[in-house]
Amino acid sequence: MVIGTVDKKTTKVLEKRWKRKNKTEEHKISHDDEYKKCETNRPYQLVPATLGEEASSSNSSEENAIKPEDRLDSLNTPSTSQKRIKLPSVALACDRTGVSDKAAAILVSAALKDMGIVTTVDSSKIVDRSKIRRERAKVRVDLKRKDERRKEVYGIYFDGRKDQTLVQTSKEGISSKKTKIEEHIVLVSEPGSKYIGHFTPESGNSLSIKRGILDFLEPNFDVSNLLVIGCDGTAVNTGSKNGIIRQLEVSLNRSLQWFVCLLHANDL
Repeated sequence: MVIGTVDKKTTKVLEKRWKRKNKTEEHKISHDDEYKKCETNRPYQLVPATLGEEASSSNSSEENAIKPEDRLDSLNTPSTSQKRIKLPSVALACDRTGVSDKAAAILVSAALKDMGIVTTVDSSKIVDRSKIRRERAKVRVDLKRKDERRKEVYGIYFDGRKDQTLVQTSKEGISSKKTKIEEHIVLVSEPGSKYIGHFTPESGNSLSIKRGILDFLEPNFDVSNLLVIGCDGTAVNTGSKNGIIRQLEVSLNRSLQWFVCLLHANDL
């Protein structure tokens, strides 16, 4: 093994870095020494006596004096301020409306400013997008934990809607995103009007929607206690032979209470 010559370029860079680091440390040490010296030379700060202790002795005054060492210790201790206020309602509203974290933080801070909670003197209550993001994550975890505990279902209401859905496609090894019209069936549990999920049926006929409802409910909920089915009054839902509710009754092998929306019936 042969040891080569010194790399002059690397050595020069390391020497500059070492000198710069030593210079910074020396400046910091000298600055700290001057600051501590200035604080030590200040006169003692006495705690003012109360009205009932005006005639106390000088010994008690010396005991109440704040020494420079104690003052330096308190100055060296960093003080932190953290916002412990929870914003679950804001997080739910953001997820319901699809507002971004940055937009939500701007709206919440503007509302606090108009209410006088955030001022030019006290800006500790300003909400940033990181706070909104953490609150949304906490609320989602809490809702998921509650859904895992809720296994029994007594009433199911469903309705369909065609939405513009963002999907990812792959063609010749190239992935791309596009928007397409897709039907979603939303399921709500009663009593309590709890949203339990949604699914996309293979088609819009009653058999496909019935199969999607059962495939969604049976792995996650106990449908043996299901008593009520609610929906609007379209023929696909309420048909006497091939309607979704009738097919659910046949699959569950028992009758269910039909809750049909009367607002749709009044429109007709």
